[in-house]
Amino acid sequence: MKDRTFGFLLTLPALALLGAVVLYPLVGSLSTSLFNQSLVLPGRSFAGLDNFKEVLQRNFWPVLEHTVVFTVGSTVVPVVIGFALALALNTKLRGRAVLRGLFLMPWVIPGVVVSFVWLWIFNANYGLLNGLLVQLHIVDEP
Repeated sequence: MKDRTFGFLLTLPALALLGAVVLYPLVGSLSTSLFNQSLVLPGRSFAGLDNFKEVLQRNFWPVLEHTVVFTVGSTVVPVVIGFALALALNTKLRGRAVLRGLFLMPWVIPGVVVSFVWLWIFNANYGLLNGLLVQLHIVDEP
């Protein structure tokens, strides 16, 4: 088998997944957009491009503007700020080890808290799971 054919065969599962997850819903939603249909009543009637015309005549542009502002504000701005902080902490800055530790705290603390909760649940003497098992008479003693 040629390398080119083998490479194509290796990409077939990914292409099938792309088709199932992206292309099929996209085509389905585009075909649905051409019809008038109720979510409560059965049946639908063909509308053509009237649905698109109605959406564009209403408040589409202000809504699109708000969406773009929200998207840029929630994706691009944090990436730029994070990249700038990473560059700043990579330079020879006084106290950068302390700042690196402080920036890691929101990432570390949830794992520590969850581990303490699991330790409490599985504690052999006064754990929640032992208390529940004793109350349900599954075990006689902790």
